[in-house]
Amino acid sequence: MSEVTIRINGRGYRVSCADGEENRLQELAQYVDRKVTGLAREVGSTAGEITLMLLGALAVADDLANQLEQLQDLKERLEAAEAEIAGRRAADAARERALGEAGTAVEKLAERVERLASALDSA
Repeated sequence: MSEVTIRINGRGYRVSCADGEENRLQELAQYVDRKVTGLAREVGSTAGEITLMLLGALAVADDLANQLEQLQDLKERLEAAEAEIAGRRAADAARERALGEAGTAVEKLAERVERLASALDSA
């Protein structure tokens, strides 16, 4: 385990993290710091540290919820596109089968016409 000092709204906090996760923890802390610092500027000095941290956590949760909603929307759009592609492939396969059957029917009809023409020539 490693220990890292992160700064949020000008105050340092010593936190533990898994080895190798120090940079990621610092990046996350910077993100939270931007949220909390922005909120501190908005509400001024009337809000206490706990209130600012709570508002910051809610702002981060809101960002996460928005991202999850966008992800869900993209998943739904992807599923719809995949369904449309599958439908088009099935329609293409049906057309191919119909063309194959039509080709076979035309060949049989051509053979029959040739037999009839031969029969007429013989008569």
